[in-house]
Amino acid sequence: MNLYKKISTILNESPKVCITLGSGLHTFIEKLTNKKTLPYSKIDNFHKTNVKGHKGEFVFGYINNIPVLCASGRFHYYEGFSFEEIGVFQNLFKNFNPKLNIITNSSGCLNPKWKLGSFMVAERFLDFSFLNSNKPIYYKANNNIITYLKNIKNINTGTYTFTLGPTYETESEIKEIQQLGGSAVGMSTFPEFVQSK
Repeated sequence: MNLYKKISTILNESPKVCITLGSGLHTFIEKLTNKKTLPYSKIDNFHKTNVKGHKGEFVFGYINNIPVLCASGRFHYYEGFSFEEIGVFQNLFKNFNPKLNIITNSSGCLNPKWKLGSFMVAERFLDFSFLNSNKPIYYKANNNIITYLKNIKNINTGTYTFTLGPTYETESEIKEIQQLGGSAVGMSTFPEFVQSK
């Protein structure tokens, strides 16, 4: 049974919103009603999550009667996964053609004017991994959720910077990223963004 068919066994209907939940954000599923859950461990030949804060399960449910499918827990490049393996959720979500595909993460704030713990919507990405170039590369996010969130209080917009990890950035690297316009920095999301295009 392929992944799409396996996930379909927990769906009451096609999800209108698909969400990848990052570190510590699995508590979002508590907001869902009529939940159905499929642990990654119950899927043959599927990867297991190894990082703390990544529960490792698909959860289907409803918010305000809107069908939502969540991938609670992700994979990272520093764990030895390829961009294609990391992007497995995005390739799955494409099958459902959702109105919104939201990729979340917990990241480090680089804008001293922002309140720690506030939300940021990525308007663009800064690839600071140096995997495919000897210099940082910018990518426009083409984010269809920005229009909905831009005028909401405590929602920031900015540039998400992708680094390889697993160690945090040095002080010199942080200063360089800030000079390049980075608003937040983390070790995920960019590979999923690449696969979602």
